[in-house]
Amino acid sequence: MASSSTTYPPTPPYVMHLAAIVPNSNCATISQYAKVLLEAIVNTAGNHELHANSYHQLVVVALYHCKVPGTAHVQHEYVVAKVRNAGDPDVPIYIRFERGVHMSSTSDIDITERKAVQKAVKSNKVPRAAAQAATNAGATEVGAAKKAEVDKQYQVNSPYMHLGPSSSSNSVRTSSTSLSLPINAFLRAYDETSYSSDPPDATHIALTMDVTSLNLPLLQFTYMAYAIHMMDPVYSVLRHQCYWFCAILLTLVFESLCPDIQERVMADKHTTEAGRAALMRKDGYKEYVSFNDVGSCWQVLVTELRPAVVEDARAWVHVTWQRVEKQMNDNFKERQNKIQQVKDDAAIEVQRAKDEAQRAKDEAQREKDEAKKREDLLVKRLEEVERKLAAQAQVK
Repeated sequence: MASSSTTYPPTPPYVMHLAAIVPNSNCATISQYAKVLLEAIVNTAGNHELHANSYHQLVVVALYHCKVPGTAHVQHEYVVAKVRNAGDPDVPIYIRFERGVHMSSTSDIDITERKAVQKAVKSNKVPRAAAQAATNAGATEVGAAKKAEVDKQYQVNSPYMHLGPSSSSNSVRTSSTSLSLPINAFLRAYDETSYSSDPPDATHIALTMDVTSLNLPLLQFTYMAYAIHMMDPVYSVLRHQCYWFCAILLTLVFESLCPDIQERVMADKHTTEAGRAALMRKDGYKEYVSFNDVGSCWQVLVTELRPAVVEDARAWVHVTWQRVEKQMNDNFKERQNKIQQVKDDAAIEVQRAKDEAQRAKDEAQREKDEAKKREDLLVKRLEEVERKLAAQAQVK
């Protein structure tokens, strides 16, 4: 998280217009928004000779975990960031982050970037023995197995329960048979952002997390969401759906809070069981969603976050943000070098002008001295002529 010593808010000349810093139709996905926001901040900070990493016009002060009912007993989850805007500190803005799926969506991930992050994450892994122990406990290591193979294995052995005919709930048994339903579909995730001037619907809020103490820039939080998107950009109902996305995002921020604040979040009377569940999934909490199929009622497990999955997400977020910081540093150095070059060029021009002026002055002085010498010579000759004439006159 950002250093708490960061000056806030920026002085008025450095404030960006709201339209430049919130999602719109041209940057609706998290990937697009992250890059647009980074560019806007880097350019604005750079124009005022500020380092982008110290420019925090937008700071996340609270997170809302929201849960909205859907069809067939399936609920959709999303996260809303309440953001303090230096341009108008008394009027917060709200940015919504969520995972969905569009049948026609195409990848907006920079493949080269994803491979670089994945390689860095893999190279920083714990020793093989520890990683293998985690894998044996049910965890997956990024890069240790292809995602499709992991998902396929999980799908075949998915822990969903058949509750029997929809007219009866007496027959309950665990099933490991793969369902021939859209639940088995693997589609490209559409992780998106949207802006609102109003807070989320109070009936949707399951948990409110005060993160003021973290001094968390919106840019950094956005790249956390982007890192999770890169970590697994494929939507699968049993593994990587909106529940998974929100739980990881909230868990990583929650872990950064001091214990006292964590306790207050969990104990808040407004925090619902669903809200606590988002943070408890990594501790083994299990949640099911229900649906009907040909007269039968099924419950599908929303997977809890296993420790290794959270660790992987933490690593992806860390490496991704390191790359962003490097990009900001490189950009700042490049701008500083350009500014210094301009200053150096200006100094050279000033010195050249001074040298030219001095040469002109020296030339003028030389000409003046030459003129004085000629004048003195003429006076001397004149005096000599006068002496000669005077001498001749005396002789006569």
